[in-house]
Amino acid sequence: MSLWLRVLLGSLLASTGITMVLSLTPIDLPWWVWYLLSINVVTLGLYGYDKLIAGGAATRIPELSLQALVLLGGSVGALVGIFGFHHKTRKAWFLLGVFALLILQLLTIAWVLGVFDQQV
Repeated sequence: MSLWLRVLLGSLLASTGITMVLSLTPIDLPWWVWYLLSINVVTLGLYGYDKLIAGGAATRIPELSLQALVLLGGSVGALVGIFGFHHKTRKAWFLLGVFALLILQLLTIAWVLGVFDQQV
């Protein structure tokens, strides 16, 4: 199994576990809110880790894995990691992809919440 797929599956497993634990808290939020929180925390952590090992001998996290995490809902964590750790800031196509997916995810959340269903 390739490295990017192992990173992606491990991240999804971690996010699912965090989501399950958080959903047991007394705070009553839908499961998808907990999922988005957890996938963003995992994504931020992986961006930070990848920045930490950049330039060293350790194996880096593949860009495909980082972008896949953004696709799965980790766009806010990715943006915080990009600008907070100054990681991948020189790759315009990478930033553009993250911003485009963030906009798509915000529109999807608005649709789920029924924002577009309101009559004017």
